[in-house]
Amino acid sequence: MVVSLNQPTLTSLGGNIAVTLNVQGAATCEIRSLAWEAPPLRRMLACATHTVIAISVPPNQTDTPFRSELQISATTGSRRVNRELPIVVGASLIGSSAHEESIATTAIVQRGTPSQNWSGYVLMGGQATIFHSGMTFDGITAEWRVPTVECETTPGAESSEWLGVDGFDSTDPQLFQSGIQQDCLRGHLQNDFAWWTSDRLGCAPQPLFDVDSGDAVRAEVERAGSNLWDYFIEDLASGREAEGSERYDGPGDSVEWIVESPGSSELADFQSVVFSRLGLLDSYGSWSDPPLSAEQNISVGGDFFETAISAFRGLGAAATFTVDYSG
Repeated sequence: MVVSLNQPTLTSLGGNIAVTLNVQGAATCEIRSLAWEAPPLRRMLACATHTVIAISVPPNQTDTPFRSELQISATTGSRRVNRELPIVVGASLIGSSAHEESIATTAIVQRGTPSQNWSGYVLMGGQATIFHSGMTFDGITAEWRVPTVECETTPGAESSEWLGVDGFDSTDPQLFQSGIQQDCLRGHLQNDFAWWTSDRLGCAPQPLFDVDSGDAVRAEVERAGSNLWDYFIEDLASGREAEGSERYDGPGDSVEWIVESPGSSELADFQSVVFSRLGLLDSYGSWSDPPLSAEQNISVGGDFFETAISAFRGLGAAATFTVDYSG
């Protein structure tokens, strides 16, 4: 058995690492953490050559480096082979007590997976691995306020906040989503509207009703039956709402809360969006632990300067995170 780790040392912000496993002839293979905070990582793996396992390492909130190990085990009959991979997450520059205080008042920015047009979080189901929870999703919901876009600094630009299912797998074009879009018209006027769409429509937004900047909105998509999904979106300030059932046969193996630069347009300066009251329905009947999430951050040329994302705060329906425009 040969294993390797692409990045054994991380900054205090943590991040994503990849373990490569090459094993032949083993009956069972497993990966687990030996010193991580609860819940500990422990997953059965496929015993194969060149298996890559993606792992999200949490931030270190203390003023001393955090040391852990990943243990990969392969079993054949009565013989068991273990390999340990040490991981070090650097000390927080803030310090333990100050860091805990800052969580309540400011966003703690983590760098994550670069994207051409998405910024937010993804939760993944699918086949169970360290990075995939092994569940499928039947619905997702969230609330946020329609941002006031700085159209004078980004004339002609657009931004969109949405939630959806099945959008993360680049090899599978399926997607069902609903949200709010902001357009900067004639250089300085902001136009906001609610919408839904799916891959069956080429993911082109289907307008539902107009909204005003500053209004709180709630959106939801949910599996309604075999090859049928519902969308629901409501302006909590005006009381306007829309809902419908549409044909969709996606597997529901990922869910997404996203701020997007739609189409080929420039990303509008949306200032800040706070996603709150995050909720989902899954095949386990419970909330998926945010450490299984993959952060998406809009980048240009490999530099994370279009958007900045805070860490998840809270769990389940109390979870929230912020996406900031950073130009």
